Amino acid sequence: MKILLLPILAALALAGCNTAESPAEVSQDVRDARRDAAQEVNVARRDAAEQDAAANREVADQRADSASVALQSVEREISGLDRMAQRVQCAFDFFIHEA
Repeated sequence: MKILLLPILAALALAGCNTAESPAEVSQDVRDARRDAAQEVNVARRDAAEQDAAANREVADQRADSASVALQSVEREISGLDRMAQRVQCAFDFFIHEA
């Protein structure tokens, strides 16, 4: 059993080896591998930048939503203060005319 597994494992191990026969072919294989690696790095960087931009847009949207809610709250408060000021003015006018 072990005798049969050894050639199979050796064949699998050598399957991924460089099959270049000359130094020029080895150099070309290295250039191709570097180019492929650089392309993969560029794709990974672009993907990371897109994810970062999407996260930044989401944070900006959340901040805008929070600011909108805060603005609505302030507008309601101002509206309430305006109504109170009108009541005070009416009461003041009433007391001025009664006096």
